Amino acid sequence: MKQPLRIIAYICCTLQILIAIFVASQAYNSRDIIMSILLILPAATAITALYGGPDKEERKLRTQVNKARLRKELQELEANKA
Repeated sequence: MKQPLRIIAYICCTLQILIAIFVASQAYNSRDIIMSILLILPAATAITALYGGPDKEERKLRTQVNKARLRKELQELEANKA
């Protein structure tokens, strides 16, 4: 298991979705069903972000590339001033 926290997050979100579906199936009125569906939205969004989002190494590399690009632009601006 490379990323146990990510796996735990997947499990928790899946459980939240399953529980919300169960609550919706046992609801007596439409307001309860709507509230259950609203409980599904954050979990579904979190799963989508975890699955499709960049990992820690990619974010670190992207930050380093942006810093290097900014340093290069700053050097070019300083060269143009002189």
